[in-house]
Amino acid sequence: MPRTKVILNEDGDCICCLEPGRAVAQVNEHLGWLLENVPVDIYELHVATPDVCYYQSRVGEVLGSRMMDEIRSHVQQHPYRPPGPKPPRMHHFLAMGLEHLRAEGTDPLDAWSAFLRPKSVKFVAEMRMSDTHHHSLEPDDPLVSQFAMDHPEYVIRRADGITPVAFDYAIEAVRNHRLAILEEIAERDVDGLSLNFMRWAKHFERDTAREQAPILTGFVGEVRRILDAAARRRGRGRLLLGARVLSTMDECLAAGLDVGAWMQRGDVDYVVACEHNSSWPALNVEQFRSAAGGTGCEVLGMMGDMIGGTWDGKPEPDDDEARDTLRHGYQSLLNTPEIARAISANLHAWGARGIGLWNLPNNLNIFGHGGWGQYPEHRARMIEWIRAAADLDRHRREPRRYHYVPIYKRHLCGANRNYAYLENGRSPHGAFKGLTLYFHEGLTGVRQALPFRMADGRDGEPLTGSMRFRIIHGDEEDSFDVDVNGAAVAAEQLERTVDRGDPEMTWTWVTLDLANCPPLRGDNELGVTWTSRRDHGLNVPYLEELDVRVVN
Repeated sequence: MPRTKVILNEDGDCICCLEPGRAVAQVNEHLGWLLENVPVDIYELHVATPDVCYYQSRVGEVLGSRMMDEIRSHVQQHPYRPPGPKPPRMHHFLAMGLEHLRAEGTDPLDAWSAFLRPKSVKFVAEMRMSDTHHHSLEPDDPLVSQFAMDHPEYVIRRADGITPVAFDYAIEAVRNHRLAILEEIAERDVDGLSLNFMRWAKHFERDTAREQAPILTGFVGEVRRILDAAARRRGRGRLLLGARVLSTMDECLAAGLDVGAWMQRGDVDYVVACEHNSSWPALNVEQFRSAAGGTGCEVLGMMGDMIGGTWDGKPEPDDDEARDTLRHGYQSLLNTPEIARAISANLHAWGARGIGLWNLPNNLNIFGHGGWGQYPEHRARMIEWIRAAADLDRHRREPRRYHYVPIYKRHLCGANRNYAYLENGRSPHGAFKGLTLYFHEGLTGVRQALPFRMADGRDGEPLTGSMRFRIIHGDEEDSFDVDVNGAAVAAEQLERTVDRGDPEMTWTWVTLDLANCPPLRGDNELGVTWTSRRDHGLNVPYLEELDVRVVN
């Protein structure tokens, strides 16, 4: 069975559940269960945020070390007994878990390495390059380092007055401090380092990041030299350097990341192109594959359990969707084997050499910690879709579902985390993904197009299945013309189903049998020309969801 490369990103959330006297045993139990159920080639463990460390560091600040009395008191007053909602101040529990490991004479770097080494899984330590889960520099937050409180002048300054909280890499002292932490990690029993630029891609003043990209190119080069020197001292071959980066080359450059330069200089061994938290069928891995031409750098695409983005308003998904029942709207949508096969098929068709799993272990661990991952049926579903995505044979043999929704529609939590961009329809890092087509009165007779990518059908092969899209505020009295890639679809080939189940919002599902679909070409367009002359008032009809199911 051909299997693609799989990189697992581990946030270390299971550390929150560790108990005194059996912390190492719990780590081993967690890792054993995970590797038994999920294919993993490279295991990335998050160990630095970047200035606060999740290991016994002499250079950085160990999480919670300056406030352990307060942390012990908090944990005693708010015991965490999963399954159940996460308690307040979750990182207090993580710090307590680190303390339990220390009491047993170890830390996550040693504990994870000791288990993974005999399993022939590459163990890579991850640094989050600009994580700001903390919203301000408050001294009672263990995520805020003493280094940050001592040097508030290092914080990025923005012209619009928003304080990103993250440090400016244009400042040499910032780079040197983080290089020292990476150098310390490289001397441990790791197979390499991973630089996670996705958390949260705030590296310079936003509007000057492009011109400052050479600074981080030099930084990545320094990390490569650190790894090469560590390999010589440790008597090892080349140590891996990976990077999790943004979804397009332009989005990367806008964050000061010249990923193509890192590849061409031979500094990085793999790059994982990522959307922000949600899996996306049209992730632009081909841009990174092209930039890596002639190098040994492998390109992978990010996949995670969330597929719907952040919109928590209406419309609600269909009842048969996999969902987090505590959420609403597209935000509640979760991955399935059918969707995972389609996303993985797209990634590989456009040049990826594997998948980089994202943000999973906080919902996928044997202790039932996390959100929907507390429930065995969701853990079983996640295992099933990961296996389906990794098994390349199954992409053709089993059903695939290309489901497009507007993943960056009104990013509600953006203000809390001071993201670089806070615009409706735009990712926190700057890219526009997942269009909404509004059929305003003044656009009557104007063709609008919803782009969608599909590995299926790109070579002209016939397909069995269906294509459907939903027009919100549309009903049987509305008229419109439909085309696929400019080729008209006859009205009699479109099945229209009006749904009035929600008293506040009517919608129409429009379905086309793929046997009647004009030829597909990989990167496609669904064209809709609104011809209705009805006055909908404030309920302007719109289209933003496309669902293509292929069964052959």
